[in-house]
Amino acid sequence: MKISNFFTLFLLIFIMSCSTVTKTTNTVYESISESGQSTETEIDQRVKAILAKMTIEDKVGEMTQLSIDAISVGRPYRLEEPQSLSPEKLKKVLLEYRVGSILNCSGHGYDLEYWHEVIKTIQDIAVNEKETGIPVLYGIDAIHGTNYTLNSTLYPQQIAQAATWNLSMTEEIGAATAYETRATWIPWTFSPVLDIGRDPRWPRLWETFGEDVYLATEMGKAIINGYEGRNNNIADQERIASCMKHFLGYSTPGSGKDRTPSYIAERQLREYHVPTFKAAIEAGAQTIMINSGEINGIPVHMSYDILTKLLRDELGFEGFVVSDWEDIGKLVDNHKVAKDYYEATKLAVNAGIDMAMVPMTFEFSDALLQLVKDGEVSMSRIDEAVGRILKVKINLGLFENPYPKDRAYPDFNSDKFEQLSYKAAQEAMTLLKNENDILPLDKKQRVLVVGPTGNNMMDLNGGWTRTWQGDTPDWNAAPEKQTIYEAIQQKVGADNANYIKGAEFDRVEDLDKAIEAARTADVIVACLGEHPYTEKPGDIESLDLPPAQIELVQKLAATNKPVILVLVEGRPRIIRDAELHAEGVLMAYLPGDEGGRAVADVLFGDHNPAGKLPYTYPRYANDLVNYDHKHTEALSKDYGAGAFNPQYHFGFGLSYTKFKYSNLTLNTSEWDGVSPLEVSVVVTNTGNRSGQEVVQVYVSDLIASITPSVKRLRAFKKVDIAEGKAQKITFKIPLRSLSFVGKDYKWITEPGAFKLQIGDLESTFEYTGEVMEFLDK
Repeated sequence: MKISNFFTLFLLIFIMSCSTVTKTTNTVYESISESGQSTETEIDQRVKAILAKMTIEDKVGEMTQLSIDAISVGRPYRLEEPQSLSPEKLKKVLLEYRVGSILNCSGHGYDLEYWHEVIKTIQDIAVNEKETGIPVLYGIDAIHGTNYTLNSTLYPQQIAQAATWNLSMTEEIGAATAYETRATWIPWTFSPVLDIGRDPRWPRLWETFGEDVYLATEMGKAIINGYEGRNNNIADQERIASCMKHFLGYSTPGSGKDRTPSYIAERQLREYHVPTFKAAIEAGAQTIMINSGEINGIPVHMSYDILTKLLRDELGFEGFVVSDWEDIGKLVDNHKVAKDYYEATKLAVNAGIDMAMVPMTFEFSDALLQLVKDGEVSMSRIDEAVGRILKVKINLGLFENPYPKDRAYPDFNSDKFEQLSYKAAQEAMTLLKNENDILPLDKKQRVLVVGPTGNNMMDLNGGWTRTWQGDTPDWNAAPEKQTIYEAIQQKVGADNANYIKGAEFDRVEDLDKAIEAARTADVIVACLGEHPYTEKPGDIESLDLPPAQIELVQKLAATNKPVILVLVEGRPRIIRDAELHAEGVLMAYLPGDEGGRAVADVLFGDHNPAGKLPYTYPRYANDLVNYDHKHTEALSKDYGAGAFNPQYHFGFGLSYTKFKYSNLTLNTSEWDGVSPLEVSVVVTNTGNRSGQEVVQVYVSDLIASITPSVKRLRAFKKVDIAEGKAQKITFKIPLRSLSFVGKDYKWITEPGAFKLQIGDLESTFEYTGEVMEFLDK
C-alpha cells in the first residue's frame, strides 16, 4: 500500500476525523444507547475493567480459537456416530488455556438438542468455572442457512441469490439464517463472502455475489442487514454477528486454484476488491476473516499494510480480525516466510490478527505467551486485540445471556422459511436459451430426465451442506425434499416421467438405456453440472464440462427429440458443444433444498423466470473476460471489434413474456454533478403474462486518464409488471458512482462525455464540472 509516507497518513487521519459518521461499530454503540443499553463510553469502560482483571494467560486465551474437535471424544473430522464432548479436553481448553472461542462442528451437522447441550456445557464451564467468567464466542459457517444444524432451512447459495438481483429477499434470507442460528444457540456466522467472483475457475465462485462490484456490494450490505439488523443490535436474540470474508484479494489467484498466489496491482485492488468490504464496514459488520493466500508475494496474514494501514487506518474498521483455518501455521508450512510457529505468530499478531483460528493445537497460545514475555509482542497490542473481541461479546449480550435459557424459536424449520427458500430459488432461475419457444413444456408431454444432477439433492445444495464438502449422502440426501426428477414427476405424473442417469459427472453410465428411453419421450431434460465441493477440493484442471456429459447430450440429440439443458453448477463450466444441441438452457446454480421444485416450475411455466446472470458465462476456457473489460480486450486478431463473445453476457436472462424499453430521459445533457443525474425509462410488458424485470443501468466513461471499462453497472431495480402494463422507472445517479481509482490511487470523476445504457436504449451526457476527488469512496 502506498499509504506509508507522512503526508498521506496525515491526510487520512484528517479525513477520518472530518468525515460523515458512517454505520460502523461506533453507531452500533450509539444505537444501543438510544435503546437504553450501554453507550460506547460505557462499553469502553467495561472493557477496560475486564482487561484490568485479566492475566496475560487470560488474554492469550481470548485470542485463541479452537475447533469443537479439540474438545470432543475421538479423532477429529469424523462422520460416524456417536459424538460427545470430552470433560478432560473441556477443562484443558477452557480452564487451563482459557480459550475464548470455539467453532464449527465435527464432521457433520447436529440436531438442535445436541447443539444446545454443546453450547450449554461450554458456557457453563466458561462462565461458572473460569476465573474471569468471560463467555465463549461460538462461531459457525452458516453459509446458505444454518447449514450445520439438521432440519434447518437451506437457501440458495450466494451466487444464486445474486442471480435474483433482489436485495430485500437477500436481507430476508440473512434474517432467517440469523434466527435459526440463534435457535441453535450460536451467535456468530462466518459469512458473507465479499470476494469478487471474477475468475470462473476459482472453486469458491459460487460463494460470492458474482463478478460486478456494485451488485456484490449491494448484496453484501443486504445480507449483513439481515444478519445483524439495520441498527446492528446483535444482542437481539434473533440476530447474529456477521464476519465478512476473505479480506483481501482472495478470489483472483493467478492459477485459478484455491489458496494460490494473487498478483494484483494496487489500482485494481482498490477498485475491484476493497469496495465490498468498505461498504460492509459502513453497514456495521462486526468481524472480518482474512485471505488465506498471498498478494504479490506477501501472505495477507502477515501484511501490516493490509491488516492495519488499509483495514484500520484507512477503512476505519473497529471490530476484530480472525484468521482463517490454520493460516498462521501455514506461514511456516506453506508460504515459507517463517521458520517456526513462534515467528509466524509474531508476524501475524503484529500485522493485525486479533484471533487465531488455530484450530486443533495450543501452538498459538504457547507461542504468543512466550512472545509477550520476550517483548516481541507488546501488551498494548494484546490489549487492543482482546478489547476488540470483548466488545463483540458485549455487543452480542453474551455476558448477560451466554445462551438463551428460556427463549423458544417456533419458526425454526417453519413453512414460512421454507417458502422464502422456495421463492428465492424460483427468482434465481435464469433462462438462457429458449429456441422456438420450446419452453414452457406441456404437462401432458412424456419427459425423460437424464444427467448426473437430475435426481440428487446434494447437487442442488453444493458445499457447506450438513458437511464441509456437502457430498455425503448419509447427511445430505434430504429425502423429504424433491429432486429435479421428483419435482417433474409431480408436474406430469409418474407415468409420464422417467429418469435414467446416462452419465455420471465424469463417465458415461447406462447411455444406451437413456438413448432407448428417449425414443418414447417427447422431450429430454438433461441435468448437467458439478458434484458438491468447496475450497481446495474444488480445484479443477479444466473449465470444460466433462466429456461424458457432452457426449450424453450429443447422443440424445441424435434421437431428434428436443433437449433442454438444466445447469446445476457452482461455476460456469464450458457447455459450448452441448448447447449447440439444445433448444433450451436453464441455469439453476446451486438453488438449495427447494431447487428441484423451482426448476420444474420454470420448465412447465408455473413460474415466469426472471433471474439474471451475476457473471459472464464464457464460451471458451481460454477466453475468460469479464463484462466490464477494457476496450483492448475486445479486439479481434485482425484488430477489429467483436472479440468479446461469451456464451452469455453478464446481466442476461430471458422471460416468458416480453419487455419493451422506451422514453429514456435524462434531466440534462450537460451535468454539473452537484445534484444526482436523474434518469427515467418506461418499461412495458408487451407479452401475455405478468413478469419481473431487472432494469439495469450501465454507464461508459468515453475518455479517461486511466483506460476506462467498456461499461460498468451503476444502478438497477427489480420490478413486477403485469401483462400489457407499463411502468416508469426512475434512477438518481450521484457523481461519485461514476468515479474510478486514478493515477494517485484516489477515487475521482473527471469531466467529459459519458454514455448511459438501459436495455437497448442509450443516451450521452457531459459532466461539465471539475475533476472531483472522493475521499470517502
